[in-house]
Amino acid sequence: MKRLITLLVMTLLIPKVIFATPHRSVIHLKNHTFNSTIPGPVRDNPHRDPIEVISYDDEDALVQMLTLPDWNGFEDHSFNVRFTPREAPFQLIGLQVVLSDLDGNARNPGMDVAVFSSDDEGYPLEEITSFEVPNRNLILSPENNLEWNEISFADYDVDPIEFEEAVDFHIVLNVIQGDQRDTLAVMLDDGRNEPTDRSGFWNSEWEVWDLIEIVYELGYNFAIRAVVEYPDPEPPVIIIDPNAIEVDGPGEYPIRIINTGEEILEWRIEVVFNEEPEVPWIQCEPQEGELGAEEEVQVMVTISDEGLVGGDHQAELHFFSNDPENPEIVLSIALEVIGVPVLEVNPVELDFGIVDDPEPRNEILTISNTGTELLIIDEISVDNDFFSIDFGNALEIGIQDSTEVTVTFTPNVPGEHRGNIQISSNDPENNPVLIPVQAIYVTPPAIFIDPLNIESVDGGEYDIILTNEGSLLLEWSTVVGVEWLTIEPSEGQNDPWEETTLHVTIDTTGLAPDNYQANITFNSNDPVNPEVAISVSLEVTELGVGNQSAIPLEFGINAIYPNPFNSTATIRFSLATRGNVTLQLFDLTGHIVQNLIRRCNLEPGEHAIMLEGANLTAGIYTIRLQQNKNVQTQTINVIK
Repeated sequence: MKRLITLLVMTLLIPKVIFATPHRSVIHLKNHTFNSTIPGPVRDNPHRDPIEVISYDDEDALVQMLTLPDWNGFEDHSFNVRFTPREAPFQLIGLQVVLSDLDGNARNPGMDVAVFSSDDEGYPLEEITSFEVPNRNLILSPENNLEWNEISFADYDVDPIEFEEAVDFHIVLNVIQGDQRDTLAVMLDDGRNEPTDRSGFWNSEWEVWDLIEIVYELGYNFAIRAVVEYPDPEPPVIIIDPNAIEVDGPGEYPIRIINTGEEILEWRIEVVFNEEPEVPWIQCEPQEGELGAEEEVQVMVTISDEGLVGGDHQAELHFFSNDPENPEIVLSIALEVIGVPVLEVNPVELDFGIVDDPEPRNEILTISNTGTELLIIDEISVDNDFFSIDFGNALEIGIQDSTEVTVTFTPNVPGEHRGNIQISSNDPENNPVLIPVQAIYVTPPAIFIDPLNIESVDGGEYDIILTNEGSLLLEWSTVVGVEWLTIEPSEGQNDPWEETTLHVTIDTTGLAPDNYQANITFNSNDPVNPEVAISVSLEVTELGVGNQSAIPLEFGINAIYPNPFNSTATIRFSLATRGNVTLQLFDLTGHIVQNLIRRCNLEPGEHAIMLEGANLTAGIYTIRLQQNKNVQTQTINVIK
């Protein structure tokens, strides 16, 4: 198909052009670029300019004009450009176009304008609206000074075209001058920068829409522009769901914050208590944020009754936002707390420790009410008579308050004393409360000897009972000042209330008939009676000859076997008389390694004891046997 293309090279000087409607002022500035915008109203939170000029031509390359004269043998006379808006919804409110006259007769033409929908292939589909711009309403640009024609729908009583979705549309022009529709041209660029498939015309011969890129080598861009208006976005709208909180006790209560507007919702929460608590009983998470259009967030409101006294508690949640209609929304919260007294005692065990004198001792018991209701102590008692409490009638302790109670221990009897303090109250969870109490009363060692007098005729053997009536270890020894009187054992130790039987021997051998007196003196660590003496009276009626029938026994170590030894060895020894025996193991430096027998009262005869060598190192050791003044030693060899 033959087309007439006239190329014009010109300098582009585009002045500022203003056209107005009752609702807006549209300013077209020099050097429009792709999707350049015309300033609209200034907003605090700008989303975008509400009015936009959609353009696909390169304004710096408007060097050509295309006309469709009917004298070329064709009846083509319609130009069209397909437009794609960048978002929706929007309104098409006008267009812009650059016109020129090919024959040089610059006049004021008119124009047929139509808006078409677009099919899937990008061609005009159905007419949406059309109107006529009369002759003399438009400007033809001379080649040295291009001017844009601003055509507003409102100037021709044409309603804006509403688009709810971002769909393509076409603007179709028939340029007329008088009765002629074939002597004018629409400017287009050279198509070399960004060739397009958006510009085209009507082929009346084939009754189809042709794209320029199909007919020509390059996709030229018609200097036809669309003026669209985007409605101001809906301001943010805050919705609180639920709009009331029914509180049935401590717990978590979710709340949704929803933005049903189109602009960003900025929100925050403040909690206001009717009475400022020591610890806030309402927590919100999160406390602030932003929401886009149709977005929502869940806020968890956590309610706790910890530390709250019994009664009704009131608070409010204040939701502040940039919603112009509801900048503040208030939700009331009511919490009913049933007060509960809680009894706590410090210390949880009462220990007087070790008491070594009979003076009464006092300890303090602190009783606290950590609950949320008045604590009433009905009774405080103890089940051991050695302890007492200064408690009279009922005791009341306020919320978060405490009191002190004195507990007294009166030592009367030595020993360990234990009991329980019982506290009865209106605490529903801890009633009664038991507090263990204990004390140990110790007395110093106390020596008791029975009898304190011995009367003998012609001698013999007598027993004495030594008892430690104290509560600490008794250490004692004896002193005898005459040869005819002996005592076994002569020294020792007694645990509290332990008895020891002592054997006293009176030997009259070599004594002339007469009356004799002597004392056995006991020295001990008894602080009250550190020295106690036993009186011994002896009457000898005839010359003492001793016990002629007695067979003397030998004192000493009989055998150690095996020797040397590795694991165990047996030590055998003999005693001639009854008495306290000590058997010890020494190393070569003279240090005691083991006490095998320590001050043990043994009968006369032969005895045996086993020595364990597992913990001994290899070497030579000494076994030492002692009874009174009799001492014997023998070496033993340990091998490994």
